[in-house]
Amino acid sequence: MDVYLMTFSKRSNSTKQPDMTGRTPFTCKLKAPCSIMQPVLQFNFTEAWKATLYYLNYAYLPDFNRYYFITNWTYNGALAECTLKVDTLASFKAAIMASSQ
Repeated sequence: MDVYLMTFSKRSNSTKQPDMTGRTPFTCKLKAPCSIMQPVLQFNFTEAWKATLYYLNYAYLPDFNRYYFITNWTYNGALAECTLKVDTLASFKAAIMASSQ
């Protein structure tokens, strides 16, 4: 499964989405069982990458067509796991903007 990892900041009540232009996806495994709203991803990273993971706080999963906040990183040797929580406003921005309240 491909995932885009990044450092991204936004207000909590914003539908803002990151610019995905030129980004390269990472390959990961979806830890099962898990939900689409709060998936857990597993990565095989080198030691060099482990130092930079702390700065990554946002993700996009094209297979689910959703944006996520990274809520936690855990490590076990060369295996890194990140826990995600769906960013509902960014994920459903098109539907939100098309609606009238």
